[in-house]
Amino acid sequence: PFEYLVEVLNPARSLAHHPLFQVMLALQNAPTANGRRLDGHTPDLEVSLGAVNTGAVQFDLFVNLMETWTVDGPAGGILGAIEYRKDLFDRVTVQSLVDRLYRLLSSVTADPDASLEGIDLLDDEERARIHGEWSGRRRDVPHLSLPELFEAQARRSPHATAVVFGAEEVTYEQLNDRANRVAWSLIDRGVGPEQVVAVSLPRSVELIVAVLGVLKAGAAYLPVDPGYPAERVSFMLADAGCDVVLDDPTALWAPGRRSADNPGQEHRVGMLSEQSPAYVIYTSGSTGTPKGVEMPAGALRNLLTWHHREIGGGAGDRVAQFTTISFDVSAQEILSALFTGKTLVIPADEVRSSAEKLAGWLAEQRITELYAPAVVLDGVSRSANELGLTLPALRHVVQGGEPLRVTADLRAFSARHPQVRVHNHYGPTETHACTAYLLPADVRAWSMPVPIGRPVDNSRAYVVDDSMQLVPVGVPGELYVA
Repeated sequence: PFEYLVEVLNPARSLAHHPLFQVMLALQNAPTANGRRLDGHTPDLEVSLGAVNTGAVQFDLFVNLMETWTVDGPAGGILGAIEYRKDLFDRVTVQSLVDRLYRLLSSVTADPDASLEGIDLLDDEERARIHGEWSGRRRDVPHLSLPELFEAQARRSPHATAVVFGAEEVTYEQLNDRANRVAWSLIDRGVGPEQVVAVSLPRSVELIVAVLGVLKAGAAYLPVDPGYPAERVSFMLADAGCDVVLDDPTALWAPGRRSADNPGQEHRVGMLSEQSPAYVIYTSGSTGTPKGVEMPAGALRNLLTWHHREIGGGAGDRVAQFTTISFDVSAQEILSALFTGKTLVIPADEVRSSAEKLAGWLAEQRITELYAPAVVLDGVSRSANELGLTLPALRHVVQGGEPLRVTADLRAFSARHPQVRVHNHYGPTETHACTAYLLPADVRAWSMPVPIGRPVDNSRAYVVDDSMQLVPVGVPGELYVA
């Protein structure tokens, strides 16, 4: 008896689930004494099968299959029924399990030698939804290179403020001139596409100048935090093959030195293409060794184009350059602002390290866009709520790098600032942001966990099993991005 097994095994008990297992599959195929089951005619008795609903289930999910026999003896097929806990499953979900089981059994009976991992469990509707509705939209992307996108904006708004750091402000024209001098210096040294230049500078206007200068030369920039241990820095420089390190760009863009003209494709030491790396960022090293990830220029341009469609804005908007330069979000933060005429405002380190100071700084600087991980958003929300501080200029907060937690502080802050939209971005370093979700304007409609959203434009996301087959909805698997 099953109760006796439970008593002897004496498993840890829980009110949440059955003590031994949750899913049971039974095949009722025991023959009768005369070799036939009592589900047809016998000499003196006519027997038929019937379902009786007891109104209760023993297990979370019980798949009960029964062999049937014809009057003359041959097999008459298999009947089946599924019992399920209504607090765990709904009828639609269980019906989908039945459909997949039927699809599996139909496939293996039609071809008994077929490999199980090659059997497709998706129906046509599911497949169409995955390939169509759940893929990123196909959208046109400008054909300009990353340097050309910034230079075009500098021509449109030469006298607008591009970057602010403390009391220092530079216009788009000034920023472009300084970056050009860095670029020409690198080109003169033979630096160009497919090469990597390390940028090791503290948070400053010079840091932005260096990043733009490297991109204008056609090379990829490698952000190196000046506070990194020497061993890590040495590994990164050697691993990335860096021959040039920018740690004092003022020597390169000093007025009177180098040309302030925009370098073109004909001036670079190599051809700048869609696949040329724009930056190299090292992961934290989950395997024990940091791993460098190259971001192709075309992929980054697509991300920035999508970003502008989603966030919008332009002249007059002020973007906080909060994230560290070694975090891939910083590229989105910096370039999305400078490619669209916004003002990039850099907080001091002491502001970044204090949620209370950061909240006050956001209000003082009239910041309209903030990019920060969830823990920072929660801290800023809590401080602003406790201080009674309002941020009327703020329009968008973008979270990335960790799961977004909807806390009471974030809810209260958003309720006090109905003009602020909260974006949840997801993506590994290898893809930057690959999906995005915009939380509803009404905080009462927020749910947990917060979805990671849909793929960005011109991208696709698939959940697959170990054999790279698409899995049905609700089935765990690995996320693959294309």
